[in-house]
Amino acid sequence: MREQLREIWAGRRIALCGTDTGLARWTQALLGALGADVCAPESGLGGWSGSALRDALTRHQAQVWICAGLPRAHTLLMAREALALLSDSFAMARACGVRCMLLMLDDSAYRDAGAPWGCREGDPLGGRSADGFSQSCMRLLAEGFRAGHWGGPLPMVIAHYGARALTCAGPAQAWLEALVRGEPPSLPEETMPFQHPLEVAGGALLAAGRALLLPLHGGDTWNFGAPAQGWLSPRLALRTLAQASGLPCGETYPRSPATPRSTRLDSEKARRHLGWRTVYDAEDALRLLAAQTRDPDGAYATQTGAYLQELGRPQS
Repeated sequence: MREQLREIWAGRRIALCGTDTGLARWTQALLGALGADVCAPESGLGGWSGSALRDALTRHQAQVWICAGLPRAHTLLMAREALALLSDSFAMARACGVRCMLLMLDDSAYRDAGAPWGCREGDPLGGRSADGFSQSCMRLLAEGFRAGHWGGPLPMVIAHYGARALTCAGPAQAWLEALVRGEPPSLPEETMPFQHPLEVAGGALLAAGRALLLPLHGGDTWNFGAPAQGWLSPRLALRTLAQASGLPCGETYPRSPATPRSTRLDSEKARRHLGWRTVYDAEDALRLLAAQTRDPDGAYATQTGAYLQELGRPQS
């Protein structure tokens, strides 16, 4: 998997942005380690305005546009309106010579919104809920680009990941910050997935590489979710964080008033067709989060190098 990633991405010109800035920064670090030429917004990884995006895509001659998370304005719209807005950006990317697009979205795309809407996985256009898209909606979007419905064929890859991936704004980060302050964090009761964002980025880049190599068949949706060993109770997760950080950890904590809902994403398709695999379990990922907190500037290079080294090891 490591050599496959390097073969695909070394020397590629990438435009990168996204509202999930934690995942975007890890993706940038991984692309840099693979030898890609990455252009990101000067004001940070949060995103570009339309004119700035066009300028970046044209000036950098980007071959791939990667967006980690949809702009908030899009997620607040109904699926039909969001598709129309997104199509404008994608048509611009195609006009600027982009060969492939990669969207990385968390599992709110699959989330059961509860009564009265119910689960939206089978709803073609995301249902009446305004906070995300259904799996079917994402597939329609990818198929639309593959078929050239917006001005010509442009492979688009949509990568789903667990909403508890360890980005800078995840709940585990908030718990760790509370421990540092000596305050008891509020914990939900539900078992949750914990996943290092490098594993999401690695899988997404494999999928986008497939689209570059097989442009007529590459537009698709993929899951890169935490495996069974990536799920922990919040109490065990907190204990792992405390031990890795050398911080005291009590036995009782207030219950979180809002229990997060997480989906168990089935990643068999990615394992079978891309050769994607995870190298960290949940406790490994939490320890790495603690290490990142101690060394926020050096963690990106150090952990990215270690991740690629693990990918290069023969599988047992």
